[in-house]
Amino acid sequence: MLITGGVTIFNLLIEVMKNSALIAIVAYLLIHTRSLRRALEGTAKGKDKLLLAMVFSLLSVAGNYLGIPVMGGALANNRIVAPVVGGLLVGPEVGIVAGLIGGIHRLFLGGFTAEACAVGNIAVGILGSLIYLKRGPTKINGKVALVTGFIAELIVKAIVLIMVKPFSSALALEKMIAVPTILANTLGIAIFVTMVQSVRFEHLKVGASYAEQALNIASQTLPILRQGLTSQAAFKVASLILQETKVAAVAITDREHILAFVGSGSEHHKTGSPILTPVTHQVIGTGLTQVVLDKETLACPHPGCSLHSAVIVPLYIRDEIIGSFCMFKANGEEISPAERKLAEGISNLLSLQLEVAQLNEQSKLLARAEFAALKAQVNPHFLFNTLSVIMSCCRSNPEEARELLVHLSHLLRRRLRENDDFVPLREELEAINEYLAIIKVRFGDRLRIKIAIQEETMDFLIPVFSVQPLVENAIRHGLLAKEDNCYLELKAFLKTDHTLQVEVYDNGVGITPEVLERIKLGIKSSNGGVGLTNIMQRLKLLYGERGSCTLKTAVGEGTRAILVLPRI
Repeated sequence: MLITGGVTIFNLLIEVMKNSALIAIVAYLLIHTRSLRRALEGTAKGKDKLLLAMVFSLLSVAGNYLGIPVMGGALANNRIVAPVVGGLLVGPEVGIVAGLIGGIHRLFLGGFTAEACAVGNIAVGILGSLIYLKRGPTKINGKVALVTGFIAELIVKAIVLIMVKPFSSALALEKMIAVPTILANTLGIAIFVTMVQSVRFEHLKVGASYAEQALNIASQTLPILRQGLTSQAAFKVASLILQETKVAAVAITDREHILAFVGSGSEHHKTGSPILTPVTHQVIGTGLTQVVLDKETLACPHPGCSLHSAVIVPLYIRDEIIGSFCMFKANGEEISPAERKLAEGISNLLSLQLEVAQLNEQSKLLARAEFAALKAQVNPHFLFNTLSVIMSCCRSNPEEARELLVHLSHLLRRRLRENDDFVPLREELEAINEYLAIIKVRFGDRLRIKIAIQEETMDFLIPVFSVQPLVENAIRHGLLAKEDNCYLELKAFLKTDHTLQVEVYDNGVGITPEVLERIKLGIKSSNGGVGLTNIMQRLKLLYGERGSCTLKTAVGEGTRAILVLPRI
């Protein structure tokens, strides 16, 4: 079928498709702009949308200029591609604006379809924007674009048929251009969106790859940084990152000196020497990441330095800058935006690991301080119990009181000599024997004592002063209130899992449920149980869940304290 000037529908289709190819080239160029990438990620700022509105408006205007005259000033063109795609990818701020500007421009070109084409251009911009608002930028794909483009073309055709007079001219025009423009513009819109989204997916894959790389580095550096950022730890971390990232060099610094530098330039960027590059000092001073893309800005004072570009990121512990992490490229290579994100991700992970390491160290120091306080707490408790016994003997039997003081002095000398957290069971038993020697004087024939210690347990290391409080509590809170027939049993043996079990049993008055519950909750009171609570807290500090101290008791039936300790 021939159109004006002997042009066939097929030739018209070819010409319109050529114009679509030009738009596809523009699409390829647009893909690599930050504004469009941010728009696709849903993080576009106002200036990004303004810039994109201008670009897509120009594309719509260009579609008018590229239009092919058909009859009576009517054009077969690609004008609607820009407002539809702008609406689909960025939203109303771009789609409607591009449709409006492209439509107004079409009015100035004249022709019997000018008003209808202008209205149609605005309508398809609104259509693309509505699809964007319904689905969001991440769910716009080639299929959606193809359907939207087809509907947009039908809308334009309908508006032309409704608005253009006479109707016969409008119908004749659409018979000429409907097939070429529907095919070309529908495919053009689909190709435009597909190209943009495919590159977006490639960027996402690269980002995911870098994220995976950063997490892989983090998993390997975690055990290295548990003791903090020492020179040795920094060197291991820098070497690992250099191997994983394939950059020219990696450096880690504190605020003034190089902690580690591996790769190109390590012969003059020496560990322990002052930081050489001014930009690193700037990053540490401001806390802002810096990307250096040329050797002059990097400004290494060494004349033979091959390093050309760098990304330098601050390292933090909480809100305090403690140093920097640097990745370098050499011999004219530049740091890419993806490598900047990778460096920032690695820096954030390293900062987090260093903060965790510091918290762990603080936790250990606190645990040691609590443990020391608990050990110190035992001394006055034991001393009070013993002095009470001695005071009761001073007037009635001074000689016995003297012997008791000798035993007490031995005990105190032993306690002053013991600075370790752990002692062999035999040393703990020696202290218990000194204590029981004092107690026997007080109880006389009322108390029977049985000690059964498995020989293999004698050298088993236990927390210092962990068994004697059990004996003290058995005497003070279990047997002291009984008038006669007092019985105390102490035994120790190895279990099948090689843990040590120590049992202290007394046939005393037992422990009431209320007091027992307070002991389990770690609540100390003047009603007893201070030594037991103390032991439970110390075991938790030293062993976590591996050690235990349990009580089996009933009022009037005595108490059995069971201590289970793992081997250290």
